Amino acid sequence: MRKFLLFALPVAALLFASQAQATTIQINNAAALASNDFYDWSQLGVDGTVVASPKGVTSNASASATISDGGDFTRLTEGLSWSGVMNAGDNVLFTGDNAKFADPAYTAATSFEVDFGAAIAGLGLQIQSNAYSAFNATLSVYNGLTLLGTFNVSGTSSSAADGSAPFLGARSDAVDITRAIFSISTGDTELDAFGLGVNRLLVTDVPFRQDATVPEPGTLTLMGIGAAAFIRNRRRQKA
Repeated sequence: MRKFLLFALPVAALLFASQAQATTIQINNAAALASNDFYDWSQLGVDGTVVASPKGVTSNASASATISDGGDFTRLTEGLSWSGVMNAGDNVLFTGDNAKFADPAYTAATSFEVDFGAAIAGLGLQIQSNAYSAFNATLSVYNGLTLLGTFNVSGTSSSAADGSAPFLGARSDAVDITRAIFSISTGDTELDAFGLGVNRLLVTDVPFRQDATVPEPGTLTLMGIGAAAFIRNRRRQKA
């Protein structure tokens, strides 16, 4: 009986530990994210509006977040001041001051950060380089200072305005994402200096459900009750 107890307790502890450890996965399309809220950049002003960083923004459901890139943002519209691979009419957040590109020395930011007022379970958006080039985009998500995961997607920027910008997102099985950083790299520092653009930010506060390879807490409780009953029965038999 002692051997049974010594075996059962570590197994139960391991199962509980596995249950408590959150998992974050990459999301490659909006449907898989199953968002229930979004941040639309039209709130920043009309096409061409320059916004200083950091900037507080509000979601459709009135949640709050702060965006920052170490410089300025410009709110642009695909088909007007933005000529890329978003859908025509999309409101685009650009990581730079669009009016300053007349200066050859001007450099736009290659990344931006989103800090959420309350933790979320997932997020995602379409992203592209402002330079007409192949690029790699990266998303890192955090709980406070703890890195939950880093994810990548590749794409090609052009003036097609066809919605082909790749979707880059992440979703956790817990409501634990408080910060996210999006960035791009073309492999060419001169092209990187053109910055990046994204369309509206989709978010969800609903964690994804993992395939049940680990017993649920209720199952573990039943296992514990069953083990206790087994021990009592064995003791009665010996008595």
